[in-house]
Amino acid sequence: MLTLGMQLENDFEYSFKFMKAKGNFNKLWQMKSIARQSLKEWLMVADMSPKMSEICANACSELIENCIKYSKNNSITAVSIKAKGENVVVETINTAEKVQKDTIIESIDKLNAASDPKHLFAESLLNPVEGKSQLGLMKILMETKGTIELIQEPDEEVVRMKLVMKAE
Repeated sequence: MLTLGMQLENDFEYSFKFMKAKGNFNKLWQMKSIARQSLKEWLMVADMSPKMSEICANACSELIENCIKYSKNNSITAVSIKAKGENVVVETINTAEKVQKDTIIESIDKLNAASDPKHLFAESLLNPVEGKSQLGLMKILMETKGTIELIQEPDEEVVRMKLVMKAE
C-alpha cells in the first residue's frame, strides 16, 4: 500500500488541464487520442478490466472532444477521472459560449428524460440538427450505462459536466 497522506489501495485518479488557443485546435485534436490511450492503460494498471477500461477511455475521449470543439479560445479545460470502489467518475470543466451551454443543458435534459437512449440515438441519426445532435453524449450513456449531469456554476459560461458509471 502506498501512503501519501491518504489511502489509495485500488483507487485511481487521473487529471490534466489544457488551454485552447487560436491555432492549436489540430494539436489538441491529436492529443485527445494520446490521452485516451494513456488513460486506458492506466485504468488497466488500476485493475479495471480491459473492456471497462476501453469503455471509460472512449467516454472520456468523447467528453474531451466536446471540450476541444466548444471551449472558448484562450480558456482552460480541466479533466478529472476517478475510480473509487464500484464507480468511475469523470468530470470536465470548460468555458463555452452561453448558446453552447444552453444546447448542452437541453441535450442532457432530453437524455435523462429518455426511457430508451438507443431510440433517441437512432432518431438523432435520422434527423440531424447542425451542431445540436449531441450524438457523443448519447453514445457515452449507451456504452457506460451511466448517468450524466451538468453541475450549475455561478458563471453562466462555465460548463461542468459529471459522468458517473459503474466499474464492472
